[in-house]
Amino acid sequence: MSDEENESLKVVKTMAANGILGRWDIVKQYVSDDLVMHLPPGLPFGGDYLGWEGYLQTFKELGAFFTDLKSGEQEFACHGNKVIVMASLHGRIAKTGKPISFPITAIWTVEDGKVVDIVPFYYDTKTICDLAAE
Repeated sequence: MSDEENESLKVVKTMAANGILGRWDIVKQYVSDDLVMHLPPGLPFGGDYLGWEGYLQTFKELGAFFTDLKSGEQEFACHGNKVIVMASLHGRIAKTGKPISFPITAIWTVEDGKVVDIVPFYYDTKTICDLAAE
């Protein structure tokens, strides 16, 4: 692995490990002021979230839409300054209580030791929306 890939992977793994534990003071130092987090537009909480406040807002939105949301084991792959994170999410749709489980992949872009872009790919946004509408 190149130095750039090692550094990018270190940043993303540090953010993931500390974010799960709510250690936002550690996570914040790795979030660029120019961060753009692109959530799928087909989801009720979809759209672009900007900077640190946007990063935190995505978790508020996810917490309002899902309950008991847990991530499965994560796998990582790197290419240059991009880190691909593969995992699965398990929980319930808050509105209906319906259980849901799906794979998710996100591409994180790291520049100068900070995350500048996150693009998550939810496996089946239609099913997520359908379960929320029932």
